[in-house]
Amino acid sequence: MTYGKVATTVQSKNLDNMVKSVRDEMKHDFAGISMQKKLHKNDFANYFNYVPSDKGCEPDGGIWFFNRLPVVVIEAKHENMKGNAHERWWENPKMISHMNPKCIYHTLATGTGCRKKWVDMQYMTYEIFNKRNLLDTRWTLKESGFTIEDVRHIFISSLNTILGNNNKPFVYPEKRGVLDV
Repeated sequence: MTYGKVATTVQSKNLDNMVKSVRDEMKHDFAGISMQKKLHKNDFANYFNYVPSDKGCEPDGGIWFFNRLPVVVIEAKHENMKGNAHERWWENPKMISHMNPKCIYHTLATGTGCRKKWVDMQYMTYEIFNKRNLLDTRWTLKESGFTIEDVRHIFISSLNTILGNNNKPFVYPEKRGVLDV
């Protein structure tokens, strides 16, 4: 079960821990790219001209910077049919979008929420952010969960894209039909 901003299911904790582990393992592997676990007061001051007293941005996979701009964010979300992780997803991407609309914001989603909620989110975020050049949202949905190799591949692919070393482009969700009104 999830309450507020704290993931409490075993699956949520496992996914969060796996993503954090890969984040920490790779934080020195990409020359010129640095990683922060969260936005600091100086980041808020520099990008927002304001330091909030009670606001954070701490995605599970960290915030990866190149030339002082966030370029990759990796987020982990687990949700089953019940829960509100899909409602809380929006806060960090809005802040990152303000800082760098070209940033790759890659979300790894698991649980039965992949059947509807996360599928809907990948299409909605593509329409809201990507098509308007406000953020490069990317999703990988795997209901049964990721392996450590899956997570490593997502990190490496995203970071290599920034460095121009990725030969396999990310495939965005296919366009769905349009409701006729």
